[in-house]
Amino acid sequence: MVRPVRTVSEALVPSQLLLPLPQHHVLICRACRYAIPPLAIDRHLKEIHHLDRARREVFLDFASKFDLSDPAHVDEPGADHFPVPELPLYDGLQCTSSNCRHLCLSEKRMRRHWQLVHGRHCRPSGDWKHAPIQTFFRGNRLRYFTGSVVEPSHDSSGHSRHKHMLRGNVIRTFYISEDGRGMDIAFGIPEGPGTTTHGQERQGTEDGRVRLDQTDRALLDHYKTSTCLTIATDEETRAVWSTAVVRLAYCHRFLMDAILALAALHLAHCHRSEPAKSREYLAVASKHQDEAMPPFRKAVSEADASKSHAVVTFVHLLILYSIAMEHQDEQLLLVPEGQSDVVVSWLHLLRTGSGMLCATWHLIEIGPCQQLSLVWREETSLSPAATLLASELRDKFLAAIPRPGSQDEWARSERDEYANAASYLALAFAYHSQPSTGPCTTWDILRIWPHRLSDPFMAMMAANHPGALILLAHYAILLKDIEQHWYFKGRATRLIRRIAERLEERWQTYIESPLRAIRTPVVRPRRLLPGPL
Repeated sequence: MVRPVRTVSEALVPSQLLLPLPQHHVLICRACRYAIPPLAIDRHLKEIHHLDRARREVFLDFASKFDLSDPAHVDEPGADHFPVPELPLYDGLQCTSSNCRHLCLSEKRMRRHWQLVHGRHCRPSGDWKHAPIQTFFRGNRLRYFTGSVVEPSHDSSGHSRHKHMLRGNVIRTFYISEDGRGMDIAFGIPEGPGTTTHGQERQGTEDGRVRLDQTDRALLDHYKTSTCLTIATDEETRAVWSTAVVRLAYCHRFLMDAILALAALHLAHCHRSEPAKSREYLAVASKHQDEAMPPFRKAVSEADASKSHAVVTFVHLLILYSIAMEHQDEQLLLVPEGQSDVVVSWLHLLRTGSGMLCATWHLIEIGPCQQLSLVWREETSLSPAATLLASELRDKFLAAIPRPGSQDEWARSERDEYANAASYLALAFAYHSQPSTGPCTTWDILRIWPHRLSDPFMAMMAANHPGALILLAHYAILLKDIEQHWYFKGRATRLIRRIAERLEERWQTYIESPLRAIRTPVVRPRRLLPGPL
């Protein structure tokens, strides 16, 4: 299991992590590169940077010295202050409808905006335009702002290019070669004419490119024609997985091995009716994965602009590989008995993936695999109806806590951890119940609850604590929404059954809804919310 270095070192002082912007009344986290709401600073330091209570007090005292505004009262920067240097700059989209200032990152979200707000399908040719965008806050407080217009163009060498004309003649560029044999990726903000772009990666010749033998080429062909289509979630990610990722892999052997490992695992699944052939592919998958891990660990330890895109892509592939392996079938979030870790390997990566690349995350978010970085984004805001639903579900989950003085009474720390996890799970159900959320992807489901769980709660799960297992069984209702994928086939159902085996009889009544979800065919399982506990 990869153990990335912590985002915050023990010697760090508050001013090295927290940057006040008095003109905007916000406090920027230098590591995460976004503003922290005043009331969320303590939680951010605890959950994102893993600071203990004593160290958090020092940072909170530093933050209290500044006049910080609630996100709702933070004004957008004027044109003279755009872009804000301390924030990432994204290649975004701006709605061109009269009196509409909607901004977003992807065509998918723009299409959804036009359907929900303007009542019709949008026309790519005239209903939006490119624009450089930024946001102070993430999650429920995310609100993009812009300061200029971007027009797509092409340079003389045939590279697709977006040109951002900003204040002071600063140009932000992004190139990706259309030549399948070579690659030239450059992005960032040049310091001046003729200077090298920060974060440049050049692999345009055969020298240094990964070479494949006939067997590996066959695996790669299977990946490009089949496997990549099964892990893509929409047209945008399909282009990433089928083209950008393959080009990156030709420059990073560990990423190529990860692709070949997943392709072999997919073939093992496709040939499951032929046990001998399936076992052969499993062995090939294991071989490539074993070869990929040492250079991957090295790349993480020295991650820079030239390696960060390959690392974040590898994390995705490793998560899928870990989930798809046979020994994970009935475990998933349950740590196998006798294992010392309290967090399974794929979840550890999902929870810490952005932290291990903190220094280059702003480059990943504008690079060739930027769509993959959205796995670590926070949810958008809840509607009033969804907020009410979350409150009702939380109350139902809390009803499972034994009464004080009963023979099953939990310790105070267990009740607190259970209550926090229950609140997050209620929010997950509410988020996925609102129509504006749209179809759930594998990454939505895997991210929405597990990545928020604390290590103490994961320890409760590893110890088969009834409260932890009850919540996990209900989370499996959401997991059923992705059971159709080959790498997740039947796992939610088996997870619920495994939990039922671990829970003593007196707790069985609290997992009636998950057990019912196994028996009842549901077209959209995310609509199947927990019944009364």
